[in-house]
Amino acid sequence: KNAPRPVPVFLGLNFGGNHTIVDDPRVRISASWMRPSNDGGVQDHRATEAGRGRSSSRWPVREILQRGYGLAVVYYGDIDPDFDDGFQNGVHALYHGQGKAAPTADQWGSIATWAWGLSRVMDYFAEDTDVDQERVAVVGHSRLGKRAFWGGARDQRFALVISNDWGCGGAAL
Repeated sequence: KNAPRPVPVFLGLNFGGNHTIVDDPRVRISASWMRPSNDGGVQDHRATEAGRGRSSSRWPVREILQRGYGLAVVYYGDIDPDFDDGFQNGVHALYHGQGKAAPTADQWGSIATWAWGLSRVMDYFAEDTDVDQERVAVVGHSRLGKRAFWGGARDQRFALVISNDWGCGGAAL
């Protein structure tokens, strides 16, 4: 809060909802569909209080903020739920085109949709005077690393892509 404005920002998607990256009761628990978990953080595909802060070891929030950077995170399921529903939920349903119930085989799938969501956050940053839109890094781990990579490749406004441990099929694309 004391950093000179505008601040550089790290932007990333997360697997479990924003409430999982910090142990702060002010961060709302997502109401979106969630993948099952064995730690009590998800019941009947809905997030629970038990999940609060469970991924905090992966997100150095305090250190990022203390160094004068901003951090923006988005639960990827708010953009497109991570299950095969024929693209009827999430943003896909808004863009099928007239008379179509799903994207065609050569149109965007979930990876592209999550990357599209990162660009929509960047659209917001372009209007936010607290954000240095010239210094936004998109970050991701594992499957979300692929989304960060694809988002950064498709949207040249991102200054840096940090993609970690994204497995087979990664940069070969």
